[in-house]
Amino acid sequence: PVEDRIVKDYAWVSWPLWNVDPPVYTSQIANAVQYPRRYSAEIASISPNYLDVTFGEYFVAQATHNCFGSGCVRDINVPYDDALTSQRQDPVDPLSASDTQSCSPGVFWCRSNSVFADLAEMQFPALVSASLAPTVGAEVGTELISVFVVQRTRSDPGSRLYLYLQVLPRALLSKFPGFFFSSYGATAAVGNQNVLIGEATWQRLMDLFVGMTGLNATEIGIPTRPPKRIMHVKYKKGVTLDERLEIINGIRAYTGENTQITDTLAYVELTAGTLDLLMAFFYVISTIAALLCFFMLFTTFEANVRDNLWEFGVLRALGVSSKELVRIFIYEAMGMIIAAIILGASIGLTIACVLTLQQNLFTEMPFRLVFPGWLFALLIVLSLFVAGVGSYLPVRSMLKCSIAQVLKGT
Repeated sequence: PVEDRIVKDYAWVSWPLWNVDPPVYTSQIANAVQYPRRYSAEIASISPNYLDVTFGEYFVAQATHNCFGSGCVRDINVPYDDALTSQRQDPVDPLSASDTQSCSPGVFWCRSNSVFADLAEMQFPALVSASLAPTVGAEVGTELISVFVVQRTRSDPGSRLYLYLQVLPRALLSKFPGFFFSSYGATAAVGNQNVLIGEATWQRLMDLFVGMTGLNATEIGIPTRPPKRIMHVKYKKGVTLDERLEIINGIRAYTGENTQITDTLAYVELTAGTLDLLMAFFYVISTIAALLCFFMLFTTFEANVRDNLWEFGVLRALGVSSKELVRIFIYEAMGMIIAAIILGASIGLTIACVLTLQQNLFTEMPFRLVFPGWLFALLIVLSLFVAGVGSYLPVRSMLKCSIAQVLKGT
């Protein structure tokens, strides 16, 4: 039964296009005028359910084209026949036989100039990094240029051919689970720019490059579907360590000992355990602090009672009852504690948010407020209890004395 399955779902990430060489030597991305430069691009495909399997809350987009989250991933996973579209009203198939020319010996690109013109008009949807916005002016819905350098053989650099296609950004990403994305333009020149496309688009591009170079895909073993690089597995809720180990061992037995497997839930559980220990430490510190505050409050109110004995004696002589006098002390203590709680919580929360937002300027992590509700409630209860008891005990001894004794200060 489906409800008894340990694995709830799984998703794939393919190898980048340039990993299949030949035919792809390298890939780059730029704007229409290729200014100020072309940036190296790592174009890989992802499954339509990728964000449903991974941590989808880490999808952070600077701009999107009528989509969000999993919807953007599904938008780039178009069918094979729709993977490459053209803006021309009468597009020509780049691999059609009618456009082939006679080949000279050693020349493998047997296509006319009109074929390359048609290629430059063809586009495919993708998710690109927001770092391309400040560097090349990337915008959602506005085409970028992808440059593919294809070759028939590695040993003959002179056989390389430059193919230009359009990339239609569906989203500008500053954060995406499993990939490095950033909104800072300085990161565009560091490493390869991740460009995510659909699985059918990956295969459509590979078939195009194979056809343009005239390679025999079967003879040299070019894949007929995107080769898988990473598999993400989503477990059912409440999965045990033994069940996870069973899945891990099964994967390793199938793929080999060289396969690197990361148990993300183990890291999450380890982090949660560390957080629980930290919170327990805070609870202990809060209790000790409340105990110390009790003695400090008791001493302060006892000194306050001695200094104001005459005023209290006058109040009792005017008819203020003992209970009313006790309430005056308790209300005074409660007022100070409540004011301190409101000011302290407001200032602390503001500082915590500011520091977190300042840190997020560099990490670009999504802002999430995790308020320690139980710890805050414990502190409020302990503070009010300490204020009540600490103010009641000093005044209790004064109430046992007569009005004359209180007025005399004895």
